[in-house]
Amino acid sequence: MTENNAPSVEAVAETSKAVATENPNPTDNTDSRSSYYDKWDKFAKEEVKKTEEEDKKEKEEADKALGIDKTPKSEAEARDKAKHAALKEAKKAWDQKKASEAAAKHLIENKQGEEIVFDSKLLLGKPVLLFKNNKDCKFKIPQNLQHRLVKVFLESNDGCHFDFEVELVTHHVETAHCKDCTINVKAPLNTLQLDLCERISVKYLKGHYTNDTKIYHAGVQKLTIETHEYDTHTADYIEDGAVTLGEKCAEEQQFVTHLIEERVKTEIVVRDKGNMPATRDELRKADADERTQEREAELKKIGGNEAFKEGEYAQAAIF
Repeated sequence: MTENNAPSVEAVAETSKAVATENPNPTDNTDSRSSYYDKWDKFAKEEVKKTEEEDKKEKEEADKALGIDKTPKSEAEARDKAKHAALKEAKKAWDQKKASEAAAKHLIENKQGEEIVFDSKLLLGKPVLLFKNNKDCKFKIPQNLQHRLVKVFLESNDGCHFDFEVELVTHHVETAHCKDCTINVKAPLNTLQLDLCERISVKYLKGHYTNDTKIYHAGVQKLTIETHEYDTHTADYIEDGAVTLGEKCAEEQQFVTHLIEERVKTEIVVRDKGNMPATRDELRKADADERTQEREAELKKIGGNEAFKEGEYAQAAIF
């Protein structure tokens, strides 16, 4: 703030005189003193506000003179600024999301040759578990866990056994870069995802391998699936026909192993119109169903038009 912006001595004197006139003896009683000082406080706040506004105006004028005026000079610049602001907000929201996810995740890592049965206290009550870089361990998540687990991640584990006895909220376990591991499924688990793994054995307790069970896998060698009700099934991305197509390498080709007509079967995954994973058989069936629905709609339309022409309005309404 410049000296010219400061309240003048005369202004202060006039205000002081006015306040003193209204309260010639501010020490007479408590109310008088309070009123006297309230007027000074009000005067001070008004002067500070006036000074801040003058400073702001001076800065805006100085920025404009230096060519750093933040006011958009065109519609295109205004759009760019709005886009930049939106991106900043999106990044802030994403960072907050990642921080929240990290806070909810409990990490079990770098264990070797240990056997651990987890409880809620040991897991700190966190809803997401990540097992990472463990070797030759046995981990058990029992059915009597005192809090709800949402999801489990297995990453870069070697020679480990995992017993899942508790039902996950998402019914989803993700596994990546693991080898020589056994996953025992002893609770409902709809989706198991495996990426770039070797020699993985998945064993389902009786009644837990159903029509809803899907194992999605890519770049997995020597996958073995054992169930109580069906024959043991093996899958291997090379043996199952994954090939390099353009920029997409063979390891990226995704497969799904599931139950088809009472038999465990591995199929290549393709994407439907909504980019959801499906098999070719499922897409063919969906296309056939769609064509059937379109044909039925067309026949109803024709029937309605014919009834309308014949003056059978009630019948036309049914169509």
